[in-house]
Amino acid sequence: NLIVARSAGKAWGMAGFRIGFSASSPQINASLHKVRPMYEIGSVSAAVFARMLDYESEMLASVRRLEEGRKYFVSEAKKLGFFLPKTYGNFQLVKFGAAEDQVHQLLSNVAYYRKSFDEPCLRGYSRISLASRETMEFIMRELRDGLREE
Repeated sequence: NLIVARSAGKAWGMAGFRIGFSASSPQINASLHKVRPMYEIGSVSAAVFARMLDYESEMLASVRRLEEGRKYFVSEAKKLGFFLPKTYGNFQLVKFGAAEDQVHQLLSNVAYYRKSFDEPCLRGYSRISLASRETMEFIMRELRDGLREE
């Protein structure tokens, strides 16, 4: 009873195409087929994704850039006393703690991110989309400078 689901989003540079796929046993696939939307992917999206499969090395380089950005961001954010659980997607959850309001004010003109969640298990967390180390350095510089001023 295993389903492996993958998205062709950020790593392939195709987030707007909303393309993903899954792999599982024939029995599970048959059940999934019964509940899938009728037109879940357009012909243009399918053609573009098929072409993108020829560029695996570029996709892997993109993933490495995001992971470098994550590694830097996590390390620097922890130095500021923020809590960051281990995540595996193209985003990082962050608990800013007592600095939450100040951080949201500092980031309001710097980054587009999800400030909060209604779900009880995510209450107090923000969701930061990952980017290159250079971009994450800019975000951290704005946070450090802003927090120092206060």
